[in-house]
Amino acid sequence: MGSRRNFRRLIFLFLPWITLTLLLPLGNVGAILKNKQDIENLNLFIKPLKESCNTGLLIKNLKHHSSYPRFGSVKSWKNFCVRLNSSKDPKDFLLRNLDAKIFSYETGLLTGYYEPLVHISYDKDSLYKYPILKKSEHLMIPRRKILTSYKKKDVIGWAKNDINLFFLQIQGSGIGLLKSGDMIKISYAGNNGYKYSSIGKYLIKKSFLTKEDISADKIKKWLKENKKKRNEVFSQNRRYIFFKFEKFDKSYPKGAGGIALTPKISIAVDNKIYPYGIPVLTQTNKKKYNLLLITHDTGSAIKGPNRGDLFVGRGEKAGSEAGKLIEKLKLYYLTPKNE
Repeated sequence: MGSRRNFRRLIFLFLPWITLTLLLPLGNVGAILKNKQDIENLNLFIKPLKESCNTGLLIKNLKHHSSYPRFGSVKSWKNFCVRLNSSKDPKDFLLRNLDAKIFSYETGLLTGYYEPLVHISYDKDSLYKYPILKKSEHLMIPRRKILTSYKKKDVIGWAKNDINLFFLQIQGSGIGLLKSGDMIKISYAGNNGYKYSSIGKYLIKKSFLTKEDISADKIKKWLKENKKKRNEVFSQNRRYIFFKFEKFDKSYPKGAGGIALTPKISIAVDNKIYPYGIPVLTQTNKKKYNLLLITHDTGSAIKGPNRGDLFVGRGEKAGSEAGKLIEKLKLYYLTPKNE
């Protein structure tokens, strides 16, 4: 538990641009910041980290988390945030002021999630016939029963595709594309209180798909080709997500930590272990997923110290990447130096 690793030594394993920095004296850092992509990647991380500092959510979540002060004291983080905001050299600042630690070296899992785009209508017709429901007390029942028990007053809209609606519920929020071409936000409004169950595991158990072949794209393909078994498979996940419609803007949805998600920066973690708003570092078998991230979100299937769910973006391309992202993971958390 809580094994300590110096931030400089750890970053050496994961990020090539920082690797170069570590091989040189800190006084020479500025001389090697010549790779524009490296700088852009770091800036992408620094901006939401500053936002986490400046909104006060990092301090608030840290202070009220049951783990306090494992992830650093309020005093040390306040000092870190003040110095981060005034730093003219973020790379040098991070190298000097953060340590990396880990709960366990037992390998976990990194997956991905995204904000889907779903075709919807306010009115039901022959194409748009799958209900999008708001939260109602009489619908605190399993998924199978909800679909035969909802009332007209519970419906806020209709989806064109039941598979996409099911995956919208797994993601927890998305974008609705109306017939007019206008868009609205489909935001999380609660659930029916039942535990999430993976339909992927069910498909493997029934030998419909193999463990080696499983991905969101493969699951969607199987569901499309096996329409008669679709509801049987859907009902294996008793958990049901309710939604609300909100005015569309280009911002990404807010995570459970209260800050808008950022693609390839925001990660969902087990909030019983990690506070929201703290920086973490992922170690995987693929360099593209060895990243500096911030704990912005959580999920019902995200359990354990080395379990993470990376937010990859919005739309079909992001959905394809998220569906294929299954990597072994070790998750390091970062704290102000000498904590």
